[in-house]
Amino acid sequence: MKKKRDKYTLHDIQNEIVRIMATDILCDIADSVSDAKFFSILADECTDASNEEQLLICLRWIDQALEPNEDFVGFYEIPNIAANTIVGAIKDVLMRLNLSLYNCWGQCFDAGGLMAGSRNGVAAQILSEVKKAHLTHCHGHALSLAVKDTTEGSKLPHDCMDTTMEICKLIKFSPKRQGILEELKNQIQLETPGLKVLCPARWMIRAESLTPTTEQDVNEPSLRRNRRAPRRLEIGTANPEFATSVEDKYRQIYFEAIDLCVATIKNRFDQPGFKAYMQMESLLIKCLGNEEYSEELSFLKDNYTEDINMPNFEAQLLLFKEMMPREEYTCFEDVYRAYRKVDSANKLLVSEAEILLKLILVCPATNAVGERSFSTA
Repeated sequence: MKKKRDKYTLHDIQNEIVRIMATDILCDIADSVSDAKFFSILADECTDASNEEQLLICLRWIDQALEPNEDFVGFYEIPNIAANTIVGAIKDVLMRLNLSLYNCWGQCFDAGGLMAGSRNGVAAQILSEVKKAHLTHCHGHALSLAVKDTTEGSKLPHDCMDTTMEICKLIKFSPKRQGILEELKNQIQLETPGLKVLCPARWMIRAESLTPTTEQDVNEPSLRRNRRAPRRLEIGTANPEFATSVEDKYRQIYFEAIDLCVATIKNRFDQPGFKAYMQMESLLIKCLGNEEYSEELSFLKDNYTEDINMPNFEAQLLLFKEMMPREEYTCFEDVYRAYRKVDSANKLLVSEAEILLKLILVCPATNAVGERSFSTA
């Protein structure tokens, strides 16, 4: 027999094999999303090492077992980061995957004006064509910004983080000081890890990096000399009040920070898309709790008659309540877990109610898949 000499090691052949494999995977993803019908778009843009703009696109969809799936579709080089360019790229990707934009039920971007701008942002342009493609600001990013707002709005945490940042920059941006720090650590045999420069908006993701600065010996807190506010800032004629002990002083600071934290979280999470999903979740919870849900049902009739057969849905709600386990439902997670335990034959009787479950599940909570794709690209 003739000895085979084909090794397929030429870079052009290997690249072609990789492209064929990638195309095959994308076809499988497209078929799965098409069978699921409803999907959400997760997108983000970033500049790569060669200074080229890259658009990342992921799709979230729900399979027949009600399992959420988030699939990475790919990186796409774009000439600029204008909103029209990004929208055009997203439409082009969906067209190549043979998916309709009108089956898009959600969007998940960051809160920048480019992606989430209320007038000409990417989300606004897609919403102008598909009214039900609700925008979700990535929950992780929104929570990080809420913590950032709290830190900046409360004096004590702000001063603490500002001092920590300056210490980190003082050491990390100077090789000479970094070397002196390492020598001192070796001399005193200190096992504390080194300093790390923290991102002002996302320092809580690496909160353990604060350990080297928080575990050092510090003086006990004490009360400073009482000082009246400037007369131009005083309101009324009552005498000013001052803390009588260290505990009272820091108790006041603590509750001010807590109140500010609650306010910033409400501000960051008060988004129009959340209200639509809250209506759908509330309908299921009220139905199972024998509460009145006419308002939520009217909301569905006004917005989602194209996706849900409302006469059948109203009739199936009674069956849905009867077949679900008798327990207390306080959130959608409780409903989801209980429904997955229902027999598959009974699920066929409440197909419209199951569509509502899928429409809630397809809403993305975070853009973590895209963030991880960037970090490992």
